[in-house]
Parts: sequence; structure tokens; C-alpha cells
Amino acid sequence: IIGRNGAGKSTLLKILSRITEPTEGRVKIYGRVASLLEVGTGFHPELTGREYIFLNGAILGMGRQDIKKKFDETLVTFLGRNTFQKGPENFVEVAKKLLDKDDNIRFVMAGSGDLMERIIRYSAKLGISDKFHFTGFLKGPEIRRLFALSDVFVLPSVSEPFGIVPREAMQSNVPVVISNRSG
Repeated sequence: IIGRNGAGKSTLLKILSRITEPTEGRVKIYGRVASLLEVGTGFHPELTGREYIFLNGAILGMGRQDIKKKFDETLVTFLGRNTFQKGPENFVEVAKKLLDKDDNIRFVMAGSGDLMERIIRYSAKLGISDKFHFTGFLKGPEIRRLFALSDVFVLPSVSEPFGIVPREAMQSNVPVVISNRSG
């Protein structure tokens, strides 16, 4: 679901997952819907992070094997403005080629910019949007958490004068792949 802040994206998801009733009209759902909006808003102090993930997966109806499979996926991260300069389209194109060879990869695109909606549509057009997470803009602690989860950081810039984000990734001990156009 794409839209500006305040457009009603979260409200629509709450209606679809039966957390909120619509003020007008009705919703017909065929199949199962589980909400990721309201589940897991706090951590249980007696559970490890891994146990907590299994608990939330079980609440959402996932089997143990499905959850275990997610732990084995490689996480490839892009962090930067979604503008031509940073090469987000290149990132999606390479993701498609990688997924054609190995389906056990997940991609995170963190950042915002004028190409964001276009990149989301492009990943859907290529049939790989289920392997992408678009986080929007992240700040300090969120960036550190993302790097802690990442297996590799990629910045396929068309033009990159400074390369600060790859340095931050390296500082977090994340392997870095950058284009030969970076500073």
C-alpha cells in the first residue's frame, strides 16, 4: 500500500485485519489475514529474541519450519536516498538476478526519496516484491539495528562523492559492496 502520511494506510490495514470496523461499506475476505500492526508491541522479559520471534510467528499462524527457514535467509541491505544518484533501480535489478539463482535471500531498502514509489512498483513488476522490505527513512538506533541484522550492505551508486553510509556499515562489521563510482 503506497500513500503519503495520513492517507489512511494503517487504518485500511486495521480494517482488513478486523481490528477496526469500517465507518462505511464492508470488507469481504477470502482466506486468512493476520495483523502485523498490533502484534508484538512489547517484549516479554523472560524470552530471548529468538523465542520471541517463534512466539510471534506462532501467533500469526506460521509453522515452526516456516519460521526456521526465515532465519536461514541472507539479508541484503540498501540504505540511502531513493534517488537516481544512489542507484536503487540497479539494486532491484541485481536482486532479481540473485533471486533467479537463489530464493533464500531477502532485501531491505531503507531510505526515502523521489524514486521510492517507482522502486516499489518496479520490484512488483519483476515479481520480487515479496522478497523486499521498504522501511522508509531510518535514524541512528534504527540504522544500527538494521546493520546488526544485515549479512551484506550494497550501494550501487551512479555517483557517490563521500560514501559515508558504507563506512558506517563497515564500522558495524557488515561486508560492503559498492559501485566503482563511489568516492
